[in-house]
Amino acid sequence: MKKIIIKNIFCKILIVSLLVIITNCSQYKHINNKKKIVTTNFFIKTKYLEANNNLFKKNYTEAMLQFEQLDKLYPYSKYTEQIKVNLIYLYYLNKRFISAIDLFDEFIRIYPISKYTDYLLYIKSLSEISLDNNKMQYLFRINRNDCNPFYANQAIYDLQLLVKNYPNSIYIPFIKKRLKFLKKRLALYELNVIQFYFNKEMYISVVKRCEMLIKNYPYTSESILALIIMEKTYKILNVI
Repeated sequence: MKKIIIKNIFCKILIVSLLVIITNCSQYKHINNKKKIVTTNFFIKTKYLEANNNLFKKNYTEAMLQFEQLDKLYPYSKYTEQIKVNLIYLYYLNKRFISAIDLFDEFIRIYPISKYTDYLLYIKSLSEISLDNNKMQYLFRINRNDCNPFYANQAIYDLQLLVKNYPNSIYIPFIKKRLKFLKKRLALYELNVIQFYFNKEMYISVVKRCEMLIKNYPYTSESILALIIMEKTYKILNVI
């Protein structure tokens, strides 16, 4: 009987000891995890400040690489939004325009409501304008009016979206000048297409494109030229 009692007491002591060990392990693990989090946060903050310092000093390539690394390794830190904002700007400065546009699209999916949206939309538009102003065209003396205005169209869409959604944005005065330039670029492209159709004697297409140009770009020198070409076309078709 005595042996049984001693055995039971021993079992109870053993169970209590195990519970104490488990609890201590759990507490140690919790403390260790907290230390890891604090260490990681400190590391991220240090690297973030280093990257910001390079940005301030205009070391744009170095800053871009540092922000890229932070964005890749710590995608859910408290600095993530600002890191992506800086990266979009740095991609633009480093002439990585496609990367700037792609990261903007990703940013909007993650942060549909952000205080930086108007700024980033403006940077995206500048990237699209830069892609439209391809230096290779100037190098080989290619007439830009022959080139597909895909990025010019995208830039106009984004700038008009910015004006519509952020009428009080500080970028509005700059946007109006750029919109005027881009619309002239598109009007010249349309005029070039019209001239091509006219030379190929595709007169129905000429009339349709002239009507479209006059509707989309009224009161411009290009719309006046379109009217002159349309009048010539009607005479050829014996409409006048």
